[in-house]
Amino acid sequence: MAALTPFYFEARAGPLHRIHPISKFVSLLVLSWASMRGSPAAAAVLAALAVILLVAATGAGLRDLSAALRFLAWLGPFIVVLKCLSFDSAVLLDQSELGPALLYLGRLATVLLLADLYFRTTGTGALGDAISGLFRSVFRTDRLDPGLYLGLAMSFVPLCFESYQRAKEAAIARGFSPRHTRYAALARVFESYLVKMIRSGVWTARALEARCYDPARTIRRPPLQALDLFLPVIALLASAATVLAK
Repeated sequence: MAALTPFYFEARAGPLHRIHPISKFVSLLVLSWASMRGSPAAAAVLAALAVILLVAATGAGLRDLSAALRFLAWLGPFIVVLKCLSFDSAVLLDQSELGPALLYLGRLATVLLLADLYFRTTGTGALGDAISGLFRSVFRTDRLDPGLYLGLAMSFVPLCFESYQRAKEAAIARGFSPRHTRYAALARVFESYLVKMIRSGVWTARALEARCYDPARTIRRPPLQALDLFLPVIALLASAATVLAK
């Protein structure tokens, strides 16, 4: 399940897994901004870099990469049509906007690949502990725990894909066919998916309550290493180069 679930953490011993979560998070934001603002060639270079790092750090294959971009399978045509709509001329769809719309989809695909690389190499628990540790150090109190809620929100993303996949597999086992079915059957599959997500939320709340959750819980605070500081600097320099070369 995890192999074909995008944004799913995979525990490995690679160098990217050992870098501080906040360092990788800052680098993700910087590179994502550069991929949306830089030249098309720079966005293509960043996309290639994300693919290379995904394969090297997680052993991802073609199916894994396509799973990370499944958003665009249904969202892509909608974005293209929306960007090509023109209400100021007699032509409803402006074909001159097709190129920029496709370029925007390419940039968005780069951001999704970078996000998938981050999620697959960073545990939500590790990021949550790092965020909570940062807040406790800044505000000088141990009663803050925003990282827990951030970690739960981040883990919700791969959980959505996993729950949908399970609901779909259960429906297929009962004779459901995605190609030959009625909208009522599709609605029942979607209903099963929503029920699973609601149950997951309730179970999470009950688990926290059963464990007597306390905002002052003990957290791990990994120290910053030289590589942790080096990575954001490289990301900033690469982003500046891609934007200035536009």
